[in-house]
Amino acid sequence: MAEEDVYTKDGTTDFCNKPAIKKKTGTWKACPYILGNECCERLAYYGINTNLVNYLKYQLNQRNVVAVNNVTNWSGTCYVTPLLGAFLADAYLGRYWTIAVFSIIYVFKPGGSPITRIFQVMVASFRKFRVQLPNDKSLLYEISDEESAVKGSRKLDHTEQLSFLDKAAVETKPDRIKGTVNPWRLCTVTQVEELKSIIRLLPIWATGIIFSAVYSQMGTLFVLQGNTMDLHITQSFQIPSASLSLFDTLSVIFWVPIYDRVIVPLARKLTGHKNGFTQLQRIAIGLAISILAMLCSGTLTSNFN
Repeated sequence: MAEEDVYTKDGTTDFCNKPAIKKKTGTWKACPYILGNECCERLAYYGINTNLVNYLKYQLNQRNVVAVNNVTNWSGTCYVTPLLGAFLADAYLGRYWTIAVFSIIYVFKPGGSPITRIFQVMVASFRKFRVQLPNDKSLLYEISDEESAVKGSRKLDHTEQLSFLDKAAVETKPDRIKGTVNPWRLCTVTQVEELKSIIRLLPIWATGIIFSAVYSQMGTLFVLQGNTMDLHITQSFQIPSASLSLFDTLSVIFWVPIYDRVIVPLARKLTGHKNGFTQLQRIAIGLAISILAMLCSGTLTSNFN
């Protein structure tokens, strides 16, 4: 077996911070713990999220618009707080230890602020906007250690896109002061590539705003619409309006096997891609479906009014 087929090649590392080996990484041994953790976490989150709008409306007597706005603010706060966990995972604990024992602090040297590293690249590249890039990109500055400047993180290879940022890694005489490197004047290739990766993700992140705006309706206005419906299945049994979000889960359970067994094989024949669709194509199709769903919902609501 070729050496490149031994490793996962997706950036994952083992407990010794070495490239993860396919046969010894993950598999079904790790799945029960991850799935169990996610099941409990999702049950807690959606249990609160789908019932919160009714609580705000009927217990706190808030108007529909105010209740919906407060629920979306609460959801947004829940999505921001993982940044704290991400900081601890990247700078101190590592991902799995953060998930497993978040309450226990294992103290390591911090890897530094990612925001500071981003601004260092921007400032250094702006200072050197008149500097010419070398034709040989191997001449760009990089530390000689096996790992990057952030302890426990691997180096990133140079890419040709967004080459104007590469000027931050061009070494000039004023960059070294008394034998030390000023990070606001000279950055490593890895540091530059980190900023490039973030910039490449911005368009995908921006499209996620549209999806989040659509998805948030399920836990707010969808529940309020359920309050106006006759939810009785029998005379003695009524479905709670907050439980209507269960149809989202049921639709996923229904469509995942159809997608995997029917749609992907057909798409594989048409596109020639081993997965049927690329990840970007999947995102685009999902956004298109969400837009159509909102158009149908808006048309139906306007006809009722």
